[in-house]
Amino acid sequence: MKKILTVALSGILFSADAQIQSWPPGGTTPSPMGFMLPANRYVPSTKRFNLVWADQWFNLPIPKIQFVAQNYVATQKIFDYQVADYRAFNPNFLCTIYHLANGLNPFHNDDAPPPHTQTGSGCIGVVAPAGYVCEADNYFWPWLASQSIATGSAQYENMFQHFDMVDSVHRVWHTDPYWHMNLSNTDWRTYVGDICINWMSGNQNEGCFFDVSVETMVAPLFNPKVGDPAPYNFNWYITPHGPAGSTINTLNDFAIWMNNQYLNYYQYLYQRFHSAVVDYLVLPNTDQMITGWYDPTWTDGDLNGETIDGAMMESFGNATGSDMYLTLERGLRHITGRGKILIAQFYNNTQPERYRRTGMYMLIKNENSFINLADGNVDWFPEYEIDLGDQSAVPANINSLRVAGSGSASLFRRDYAEGTVLCNTSANVFTYTLTGSNWNKVVTSGGGAVDANGNIATQNISLAPVSSTVMVNPSDCIILKNTTSTGVQENSSPQIEMIVAQNLSEDEVTINIASQNNYFAEIFLSDRVGRKLTVVFSGNLNAGENNFNIDISALAAGIYFVTTRYDTAISGASKNNLVVRKIVKM
Repeated sequence: MKKILTVALSGILFSADAQIQSWPPGGTTPSPMGFMLPANRYVPSTKRFNLVWADQWFNLPIPKIQFVAQNYVATQKIFDYQVADYRAFNPNFLCTIYHLANGLNPFHNDDAPPPHTQTGSGCIGVVAPAGYVCEADNYFWPWLASQSIATGSAQYENMFQHFDMVDSVHRVWHTDPYWHMNLSNTDWRTYVGDICINWMSGNQNEGCFFDVSVETMVAPLFNPKVGDPAPYNFNWYITPHGPAGSTINTLNDFAIWMNNQYLNYYQYLYQRFHSAVVDYLVLPNTDQMITGWYDPTWTDGDLNGETIDGAMMESFGNATGSDMYLTLERGLRHITGRGKILIAQFYNNTQPERYRRTGMYMLIKNENSFINLADGNVDWFPEYEIDLGDQSAVPANINSLRVAGSGSASLFRRDYAEGTVLCNTSANVFTYTLTGSNWNKVVTSGGGAVDANGNIATQNISLAPVSSTVMVNPSDCIILKNTTSTGVQENSSPQIEMIVAQNLSEDEVTINIASQNNYFAEIFLSDRVGRKLTVVFSGNLNAGENNFNIDISALAAGIYFVTTRYDTAISGASKNNLVVRKIVKM
């Protein structure tokens, strides 16, 4: 049964269709990323609507499974035998496996006791196709045997991260607990690549969620067999302790070391996950990225290769003030501004915080961005249904969104076809003058848990008229909608469609671009590292059909990308809009 959402507009009540059997209205369309996911599934476009990529569920009743499949777009941490239940209602419902980024969980109390109590399991485990399992027993030890790596050997011990010296007593642990592994070790990298690809095969999963690729919060990493962990005893990463073979005297030294560890590790995994046949998504958890001494530049890759397809920012919006600014600045610079997938995970479930964090998300979201509310429930909130029309192009960095005169980390504005989002990261109240009339603040209320029959709780979106001047409180966001057909502060991002036709047995690639208007555009061919190889076209792209050919006969075998950058500005001063398609040279 279709639910009805009541919307209050200037004191007048009217009814508008809301979701219960399908969100967004009209269904999802592919994002422009051009992934070759298993079974022709795709990452949905979030150009206009807020879509939800949720954390995990287990053993839901069928009505809730149907709701999840038809209103959310993806999840991590469900098992293979459960996937078919969701795909029965949505064949494109995306599922990822789960593995620790740099950890191996033995799942035995005697191997990994919680450090202070020394009792209980406390294990985070992994999510293999069969469910929560002991990774060491079921996968790690058998893999070692298949590679003729003897436990206790130097080759085996070098797979673990150590302080002081390389032996079993000086391994580094995490409080969850798990072994902190040596990311530069070839055997460990090979094991993770082998086991994850094995788990993802069979068209059940689209990628892996690598948990705890975070800001190197170093205090929880220690050896529990030597007494209390740092800071009460010693910091394992600081010389004369430190990772074996390294010299680390400051947090900045450690940040550089850890960035290099992640960079090389994820470049290896990215290469393993992407082939000429299928793409599996590399999606680490990078947390809020707010530590002052650690900027996770490894997420950008380098000339040796890409690292990730996107990231989950866990605790998105937990921070305020200057750290709120870092969340937005780094999230845009490392993820959305680079065209990658953003999963913005909220923890605080109060209505004011959901609204504030939704505003933060809408400020930096790109066409591949998703909300993730980590409360463990199947629920629905009106913030998911805020519709301001198409978003303006996401810039490469947050400077393009800063309101002039508001300071370096203060007031930021993102325009949509039918509204605007304002976020204030300062400690002061900011006033902002809107252009035009008929502006309204979007107000949300209600929502909550979906019942056993798949029905949503009562919720409401109302529009409260505002004057031409609005106030934005410190560390807060407001979402504004204009009710006139032309009520925009900036045009929404223009659109083109690009189709790349390729016969793998031939050396010519045909590009067809259908353009809505005349745009300044550049079309170029690049390798998987992002190096520009050939400029196919640069100039004014005419409205209508445009055809181009690329000769790839001189290229080495491998994966390449055709990219169109375009903008409404004929001068070509800013070309923020991207459409990317993959090609393969055999």
